[in-house]
Amino acid sequence: MKKTDTRRVDTRFREDTDAGPPRQRATISSVSERRTAGGSRGLPVVHDLTLEQHDGTILEFETPRLGVESRLDVVTPILAQSFPVCPICLSGSPSEKEHIPQYALGGRVMTMTCSACNNGLGSKVEAELQDWFDYALVSVSFEHEDVPGRRRARRLLYRNGPSGFCLLIEGDLAPEIQQMLDDGTFQLHYRRPDPRRYRLAALKHAYLAACLYLGYVPAIPDAEAVRADLLSARDSPKRSRPPAGEYAERLAIYRSHKPPKGPPLAIVATRPDELTARREYLISRAGVMFVSWPFPEVPPRKGIQRLGNSPST
Repeated sequence: MKKTDTRRVDTRFREDTDAGPPRQRATISSVSERRTAGGSRGLPVVHDLTLEQHDGTILEFETPRLGVESRLDVVTPILAQSFPVCPICLSGSPSEKEHIPQYALGGRVMTMTCSACNNGLGSKVEAELQDWFDYALVSVSFEHEDVPGRRRARRLLYRNGPSGFCLLIEGDLAPEIQQMLDDGTFQLHYRRPDPRRYRLAALKHAYLAACLYLGYVPAIPDAEAVRADLLSARDSPKRSRPPAGEYAERLAIYRSHKPPKGPPLAIVATRPDELTARREYLISRAGVMFVSWPFPEVPPRKGIQRLGNSPST
């Protein structure tokens, strides 16, 4: 899907303009993302883009391809279901529609949770999962010696390609930031998405998906430990970092650089190879995000159907 954007883009950002290659100005000639007409909510906010430099040179960038690819098989799709209690806190008032994963990442309403577990927990951790999936840098601000204080921007989106990398500033620019970019000398401040928060968000979605697959809210020790991690994060002070959870810390999370494919929510398994006959079970969101099965005590087992997408870390 094509979309023209006349904004200027710096294809390299540096704090020291006296070193390295000169900055290059370019115009976005096309972009594929989840918000374009015909796009998919399963894609990152900018999946790939093409830049045209003033001399006519074409530069192509896309979401990074990291890690080792592997082939997966679909074990079974996961279907929506409601429970008589909130699956996370076990209270008897599951009144809120729960998207798995969150709506911004293409999730669908799959079950019901209580308001505290839906909105309270989600507001503390789910934005960081979106930032991680989008390859975004957050808490972004620009600083210049001639401008008092810092000027904040929304996010920086990191994309790379054969010719290097680019950082896209999301949203409208404050005039002071545009002036800094034009001047070419500034200090850039940012942080990476918080692993503790986005792992807790992924754990929440994996736990709920596992409950849906099983058809009940399990009372096994693994499930009780996961619920304890999630409730500890939910009940933490609003502006503080949630406590580290044992299950969240050891959770495996992967993402694919390919477009969505396969069921919206499913159990998938890695294929055995010459090195190991053991399958690893994962929860797939449309073949673009994968989270490890959260209950080692209760491994999922059903018939196999092929899925083509390959995850990477």
